[in-house]
This record gives sequence, structure tokens and C-alpha cells, in this order.
Amino acid sequence: MSTNTLRQYEHEEAPATRRGLAQVIPLHPTVWQRVRAWARRTLTPEAIAEVVLAVTTLVLSGVLFFALYHGLQNYTVF
Repeated sequence: MSTNTLRQYEHEEAPATRRGLAQVIPLHPTVWQRVRAWARRTLTPEAIAEVVLAVTTLVLSGVLFFALYHGLQNYTVF
């Protein structure tokens, strides 16, 4: 064997690793895993943007109507 081939096949001692407990794979996903999967399928960036826009519109409309109501309650008639 040439030196290059011999160097390729040198035996290296691998460090001993401790074996842990066997992983248990559940047959059914947990509630949290189902919710995460649903959120990934449903909550696209477009859907999130639509929700943010709708909530912002409702909040600003509520502030406007409250300000108008409060202004009419305190309006002074001469």
C-alpha cells in the first residue's frame, strides 16, 4: 500500500458515548403540535396583515365615535 492509502485507513478510536433512554414517538400529536400545524397552514403573512388592518380600523373608529359622543355631551349651546 502506498503512504496516501495507508493514511486514509488509519483507525481512530471513537469516544465512548452513553446511551440515553429510547425516544417515545406518540401515535397522535399533542394539542400544542396540532395548534402549531394549524397556525402554519392558516396564518399566512397576508392573513396577518388583514387582521392587523381590521383591528386597527375598529380601534380608530371606536376612538372617533367616543370622541364625538364625548364632544356632543359637553357641547355648550348659547
